[in-house]
Amino acid sequence: MGNRGEYGTELNKVQSIILSIFKEIVRICDENDIIYFIINGTALGAVRHGGFIPWDDDIDIGMTRENYDHFLSIAQEKLPQDLFLQTVETEPNSPFYCAKVRKNGTKFIEEYCANLNINHGVFVDIFPFDNIPDNLKQRKKHHLKVNIISNFFIAKCLTGSSKPQHGVIGGLKIAVRKLLHIVLILVPKKILYRKLDLECQEYNQTPSKVKAFVKYSYLQIPSIDLEKVDRISFEGVEVNCPGHVNSYLKHHYGDYMMLPPSEKRVGHRPYSLEF
Repeated sequence: MGNRGEYGTELNKVQSIILSIFKEIVRICDENDIIYFIINGTALGAVRHGGFIPWDDDIDIGMTRENYDHFLSIAQEKLPQDLFLQTVETEPNSPFYCAKVRKNGTKFIEEYCANLNINHGVFVDIFPFDNIPDNLKQRKKHHLKVNIISNFFIAKCLTGSSKPQHGVIGGLKIAVRKLLHIVLILVPKKILYRKLDLECQEYNQTPSKVKAFVKYSYLQIPSIDLEKVDRISFEGVEVNCPGHVNSYLKHHYGDYMMLPPSEKRVGHRPYSLEF
């Protein structure tokens, strides 16, 4: 399959592959005392639908930094051969700060990175969660610094955007990214990644009431709810979710049990998809 119009007929296949990847990640975590937790639409789907949101085509996992680093250190050795752990260490052309576990022999190509020479297999995302400052002014400053460095890192790798850009503002964003891409030609990607990584972890030695995937400030969870995760069923598999998951979902989505309007019931809609 190669175009967006046919995607609806393939969604069940995508979900089946993603679920098989997820089960392997859960197995490795459970066997090695690595604490993970489902987040975002995955947690919402577990509560509202008992599994995938019917139109969703991804699974998102979070891990505190210590658990994330532990997982990265052992995953490639313990994953079956048909799965690939994608990080900037295992694949230097990767434009992603978070890790992905991809299914070899498949393609789930997102348009903005279609021209990159990377493994484009169907994937599960794994996000590191770090401490963020309790002081709101410090938190905003920290988030701003991370996003500036992140934008430089992404512009080094890509000229497109993961989200459709429209109008004058959208065109300006794309133009700035293309300009940065040219300006950064002589800057080693590893330097930008290292700077981003250090900035994300700046407060990990400071006690904090909240953890987050720092690039996206809305992806924050009370630290206490990650120290003792709960269990929930996702497509018949018992998995971890943040403690007080209903409070987490209300914070993120408001009235999370209400279905969105039909026009918003869409997933990533890949540019190209192959099994």
